[in-house]
Amino acid sequence: MVSDTLAARISYQATPDLRKIDYKEGLDDPLKRAMGDYQRMFLAACKRHRYVLERQKRLYGSNIVRFQVMI
Repeated sequence: MVSDTLAARISYQATPDLRKIDYKEGLDDPLKRAMGDYQRMFLAACKRHRYVLERQKRLYGSNIVRFQVMI
């Protein structure tokens, strides 16, 4: 009988109250993570692109850089 009462208490505590669950926040978490990942990748790509343009400018002069930016 004690084990049944203990099991009932544990299962009650493990079951969340449906009124207290914030579904919107739960759904937003993967979206927020994806947006953060996208922003980090975009920032890395911008830094890489800027580095490549600066390197080409040093190696070949500014004419090639202007041509590539127009493309």
